[in-house]
Amino acid sequence: MMRKKSKGRDKPFPHGQASIEYLLLLCAFFSALAIALPSIAFSVEQFLGASDAALAKSIASQIQEQDSLFRFLADGSAVSLEFVPTKGISIFSQGNEIVVFGGEREFRATLSSTQVIPRQDFASKFFVGISKSGGVTKISVLSQLT
Repeated sequence: MMRKKSKGRDKPFPHGQASIEYLLLLCAFFSALAIALPSIAFSVEQFLGASDAALAKSIASQIQEQDSLFRFLADGSAVSLEFVPTKGISIFSQGNEIVVFGGEREFRATLSSTQVIPRQDFASKFFVGISKSGGVTKISVLSQLT
């Protein structure tokens, strides 16, 4: 007995319908992505801000610790600290305090002597140099080592 061949009937979907279903799937995927993308961007922004806030706190703490240590070290002592912010850090002095601003938060380090550091903003690697000369600890902030 011979079977008749059916023309296109043993396929589950005609070509046109399968293409429309794939387009609907792509449309649904991109719609979900468009809805989720703003919240993902907000989360990343918050993370970067928190990261810079933690770095700013660490910078202020390290500067204060080094200043305390330098009280007992001899003239000519020096150290360089390297920092890399994710978004941005600002540093300046107010009398005998160093103010470090990052991630919408401000941290202060009280020092043994008055420093003159104008406001400097850093979005990439920078250095904090600490040295002792004539019995006085001097702090400098540089975008690159010289």
